[in-house]
Amino acid sequence: MRSKVIVEKMATSQSKPDTVYAIAHWPREALFKTSDGGQTWSEPLLEAMLYSAVVHPNNPNIIWVADKLGIQESVNGGGSWRRVSTLPVRDLAISPDAPERPCAVGNSTEGSFLLCRATTKQYRKYHWVQSPIPGVQNVGRLTISSTQGNWMMLSGRAGNALEYSVFASQDSGRSWQEIFRGPKDYGPLTLTV
Repeated sequence: MRSKVIVEKMATSQSKPDTVYAIAHWPREALFKTSDGGQTWSEPLLEAMLYSAVVHPNNPNIIWVADKLGIQESVNGGGSWRRVSTLPVRDLAISPDAPERPCAVGNSTEGSFLLCRATTKQYRKYHWVQSPIPGVQNVGRLTISSTQGNWMMLSGRAGNALEYSVFASQDSGRSWQEIFRGPKDYGPLTLTV
């Protein structure tokens, strides 16, 4: 497909793969959408420097995007947006096995953290829960298993190491293990499960 913009990242829903959201970084920074597999594209849905986007696996109208101010959510296919988190994050991920629990990773002066949406059982409302990632610095990318929503991986640096590593968690981010250390001078690693 030919494009007049440089597309950096794309996100789609498993329930309707013809609906695709694309983050462009040139000639302007914006989020675009196609509902017909790329034959036609919308005008920009959101004009901002976006780092990442994920779509609800069962509903292509629910999308979360990460920008320099945190996370925004749209429940109507990008027609309107509301800010749901003000923590600056680097990357978003979601699993079809846990479609109501998108997660993100970020860095702060206190260290790296995982940010996941959770449900308040009493009122059935959503809120975002921040968890530290001890011993991991400069987190970059996050991915979550499509069949086991509690199994995730991220890239970052172990302590003061210069090399980037891959860390895995099998308990929804409560504990992390270094499973691979990249060669010297490698940048953050892009991951997929």
